[in-house]
Amino acid sequence: MLCVVVANQDKWTTVLDGKAIGTSKHVDYSIFHFKAHDVAALKKPITKFIWVAKDEVTEVILTDQLKDRGVNYKTAKRDDGELTEAEQAEVTAAVELARAAPQPKPTEPAKAPAEPPPATITPEAAATGLEGVQAQPEQPKGEQPEVAAEPEAQAGTPAAPEPTEEPDAPLATTKPSRTHNKKRR
Repeated sequence: MLCVVVANQDKWTTVLDGKAIGTSKHVDYSIFHFKAHDVAALKKPITKFIWVAKDEVTEVILTDQLKDRGVNYKTAKRDDGELTEAEQAEVTAAVELARAAPQPKPTEPAKAPAEPPPATITPEAAATGLEGVQAQPEQPKGEQPEVAAEPEAQAGTPAAPEPTEEPDAPLATTKPSRTHNKKRR
């Protein structure tokens, strides 16, 4: 059985037994998992790994080369022999299958967050000379009012977060020491 690895849009698609079993950005994906025995599809009796790029066979590695410890894609001896007609037909079918297989969509770049609306000047703020401060409705006791962004924060410089005041209470997850437990008995 042949395992054909096809270059496909800057990735490598592994085709085995007429099925596309995976696509990876790593050229040695199939050999790595073949040696690790952690992918069920690669536990079949594979005889050769064949790499195809630009519709041309670039490398062939026999699985007998991969049995030794420390041998991987980079260190395995390449096979210089010609492929038989049956193997060439299987490679051609694998290339067609890899090209027809659905490809993962490229990820879209993250959208920039919308900018906050510009600060408005209220008549009270204009009278006191505070620019960029919005009048806030009265908040019920216990709730913190939202603070308008400062002008330098709007210009793109990050503002340091203000610490919040919380009552000093022991943490619920803190365990007393063993000596403390002994004293209580």
